[in-house]
Formats: sequence, structure tokens, C-alpha cells
Amino acid sequence: MRVRIKALFLDFNGVILDDRELSYRSTRAVFTAFGVTNIPTLEEWRSCIGSNYMDFYRKYGIPPNLTSSDLNNIRNKFIFENWNEVSVRPYCADILRHLRRNGLETAIVSAETRPLLEKRIKENNLDILFDRIYADASPKKDHLVTALDEFGLKAEEVLFVEDSAEGVVAGNELGLLTIAFLNETSYSFHHRLEVANPKFRIVELSDLIDLVSLINIGNIKT
Repeated sequence: MRVRIKALFLDFNGVILDDRELSYRSTRAVFTAFGVTNIPTLEEWRSCIGSNYMDFYRKYGIPPNLTSSDLNNIRNKFIFENWNEVSVRPYCADILRHLRRNGLETAIVSAETRPLLEKRIKENNLDILFDRIYADASPKKDHLVTALDEFGLKAEEVLFVEDSAEGVVAGNELGLLTIAFLNETSYSFHHRLEVANPKFRIVELSDLIDLVSLINIGNIKT
């Protein structure tokens, strides 16, 4: 029996917000603030970063006594100071409006802290385009379970767009229809996203319009 897509869940950083370089620099600021000198390179960061970001920080020398709040206080301050360097991806609002007009519910499921996420969404007038927003989603899998429950949906009725390999794996484990975001400024390397075995792949957010249409008319099997 053909399944109709009823909802779209999206990661935020790297998917809706084009912020990879700023996010990496904010990570460097955290390491510097706590005296870690062996700071990971951009390539190392892209290979490891995901919603379970504390594992990444511990791996590269952040002491176990420091909490996520300690680290995010530094990171958030850095991002607020460099706020205008990044923006949401082109036509994001138009794409979301189109999908919602065609009956999809929408949600953000992001490890981003709530103050940053809500400010960014509101100033881009995206708040009215999401039914629910799940911030501080670390680990992401737990919050995806909550989202499915609150929307009252089956996993196979939901598309989930991610640009981290860890996020794709989490979605797959729940049976979501995972989409790897293979943009040139995605967080994870494309080969890592491919190894995570996403159900679908897109390069731009606008690709979602055709993908949803083709799935719902049965031209693409889920």
C-alpha cells in the first residue's frame, strides 16, 4: 500500500541555516576559552560533529566536569557577536509555504540551543511556518521519538532532512524516510552521509517539492 507523506521534519543548522563555517569557528572559541590547544581542524570537526556534540568536545579535550551549559554559554556569545555573517538558505520560506499548502505538517528538530534557534526563526518570519520546534535536541533520536508521538504519525509518513551522518542514522533507526542534504556547505562530508544510508538525497531545499510530489503520486517508492 502506498504511503502518503504527511510531515516534514528538518534539521536546522546546515540545512535551513547556512552556517557551517561560523559554527566551526564557534567551536574553536569554546576550545580556546577552556584552554584546549589541540583544537580539531575543520575536517576533523566535519567528521565528528552531530547532535551528540558533548561526545565530540570530550574527545578533543574538554574536561568532563564542564557541562553543555558551560560550553554553550561561550558558543552562543560568539555566535551572537557574529550574528549577521550567516543567513537562512534562499527561498526557504517559499518552499515551506508550498509544502504546507499541499498538506504537510512541518517541524524543526535541532540540537541548536533554544535562544539562538528561536531568534533566528523569528527574525526570518519562519515561526509561522512550523507546527512544532524541538530545540536542544541532543541526542536527536529521543526528540524524533517525541515528535512522532506529538504529531501522532507513523515513521514512514515523515520525511526527515539531515546534513549529519549521525542524524541520518538516528532517523533510519526509527524508520523515518531520511533525506541526506548533500549541499556544498552541509556539515558532514558527503561520503559520510552516503555511508549512513539515507533513503533519499537532495542538493537544495527546493528539491523537496518534486520529491514529495513524486512520492505521493507513487512514482518513487518509499
